[in-house]
Amino acid sequence: MRCGIYVRVSTNNQVLDGESLDEQEKKLINYCKVKNWDIVKIYREEGQSGKDLDRPKFKELIKS
Repeated sequence: MRCGIYVRVSTNNQVLDGESLDEQEKKLINYCKVKNWDIVKIYREEGQSGKDLDRPKFKELIKS
């Protein structure tokens, strides 16, 4: 299976509390390896609220 990885943080507090983009990405890459999924692209979104879908990288992921 092919997949894309989307990671996002909306605040600096999330980064400081261990929910950094790098940490999220590492966990998702490991999960994909266990499932034997091919990662096509990684989408990183920093400082974007999850309250709506108006996020550039999220829109790019949905279009692909």
